[in-house]
Amino acid sequence: MDKFTKLLKHIFAIAIVFTYVQTTAFVHIHEVNNQLTVHSHPFSNSSENHTHTSDDLLFIFQLSVASIIAAVYFSIVLLPRDSKRHIYLFAQRCLDSFIFSYRQLRAPPIA
Repeated sequence: MDKFTKLLKHIFAIAIVFTYVQTTAFVHIHEVNNQLTVHSHPFSNSSENHTHTSDDLLFIFQLSVASIIAAVYFSIVLLPRDSKRHIYLFAQRCLDSFIFSYRQLRAPPIA
């Protein structure tokens, strides 16, 4: 394994730990348009009037989605080749099982 891949794995592990701590330590709730929005980011607890604009909330959502996509992508890219094959085969078996069980369903009885 080359040095770059080892370094990337360490950086990725640190990023996962940082994201986990940040997500669990700074959770808070906002009411926007009569709906509760739960998210997390570092903020000062001393300010009772912590608010976001709708653009802020959209950015936080997009950042969350991007981090999930990056985590899945890098975890797949950094897996050894054999592991990728096992994951593919497992996913294929699950899909085949779902399709097979779906075909076994029957229509509801006619009253």
